[in-house]
Amino acid sequence: PELTAEAFDEEGWLKTGDAVRFAEEDNPAAGLLFDGRVAENFKLTTGTWVNVGMLRPVVIAAGAPVIEDAVITGHDSDEIGILTFPSLAGLKSLCSDLGSDAKLEDMARHPTVKTALREGLAKHNVQTHGSSMRIARCL
Repeated sequence: PELTAEAFDEEGWLKTGDAVRFAEEDNPAAGLLFDGRVAENFKLTTGTWVNVGMLRPVVIAAGAPVIEDAVITGHDSDEIGILTFPSLAGLKSLCSDLGSDAKLEDMARHPTVKTALREGLAKHNVQTHGSSMRIARCL
């Protein structure tokens, strides 16, 4: 009973985690259209759930020292991707040959950085089982 009660909001509506929008903004009677999810977890097209809260810190650790933060992608896709936000300190530690005034873009494209990220994610993928944890794309 407690879990069932938690599945509904204070007005008695089922909390599905779906986001919607009006089909016609000025005419609510025209209905609603699906507009994504409000929950961070999502399903791949295979039906496999991806637990973003569990995967994100694992991916950041696998990409250290390159990754400061990451967005996990893959809703309605066959595989998981990540959009990474680089760690300036991490890039500088790998690109000392570029000098202290190196631009972020140059450090992010540096072969040492690319190799570190590629090897970290490959090691992560070898240690995982199943599509809900395997990273297929990285930007």
